[in-house]
Amino acid sequence: MGCTSTKSSKGLSPKLRDKVLSIFRKIDVDGSKSIDKDETIKYWKSNFAKINTNELFKAVDFDNSGQITEDEWMAFWEIVKRSGHTEKEISEELDNLIDGKAWVKFNKVEEFVRKDKERQSSQIHKLVDEEKKKLESEKVINDRRVSQNMSIQNGQNDKNQSNAQYEKKVSNIQNIQNDKSSFNDQKTSKEHKIDKNY
Repeated sequence: MGCTSTKSSKGLSPKLRDKVLSIFRKIDVDGSKSIDKDETIKYWKSNFAKINTNELFKAVDFDNSGQITEDEWMAFWEIVKRSGHTEKEISEELDNLIDGKAWVKFNKVEEFVRKDKERQSSQIHKLVDEEKKKLESEKVINDRRVSQNMSIQNGQNDKNQSNAQYEKKVSNIQNIQNDKSSFNDQKTSKEHKIDKNY
């Protein structure tokens, strides 16, 4: 894939990060937060699945473990962005991945990785560590949101339950009043009958 923009040190936007993660999670069918070759072969089905898988792992499996972790995946896309690709270009490639199209080689990323291996301190390892921290932070934030939403929902459920209990009490009072009114009507009717008889 060609590069049409100048080098950018700014990371992925939150919207693009979400898109990158959603694709990872789509491929990671067992939810282990890592992708293995079996999962990617199943993901690509018959669309040159083995070739796409091998190219993906060559590009993204930085530690050659045979697994691509979430943080490696995110670091890869950060490198793509830092190598000069625009958000639009990255988004288009992600759309292609969503559609099950072939994995694309990013030549500037391969060059970055090659140069990184020659460095004494690896920028890739730093990026992977940064992504791990970002993902953990995002998880904490999401967990808090879920907890807050559950609290709000529980509060709403309590309110609904209180409203239902209140409505039930009002209904019971109305029933008692109706019964009392009916009793009074019957009593009055009997009194009239008694008065007529005298």
